[in-house]
Amino acid sequence: ECGRGIPDEERERRSIDEGEGDILVSIFVSISHSFVYSFNI
Repeated sequence: ECGRGIPDEERERRSIDEGEGDILVSIFVSISHSFVYSFNI
C-alpha cells in the first residue's frame, strides 16, 4: 500500500495537503463549469 514505510506524522501531513488540493480543484472545476455554462447560453 502507499502508506507503507511512511511515518504517521508524514502521512497525516500528506493527507491534509491532498485535502486542501481537493478543495482547490473543486473550486477550480466549479468556476470552469460556470464559464462553460455562460458560453453555452
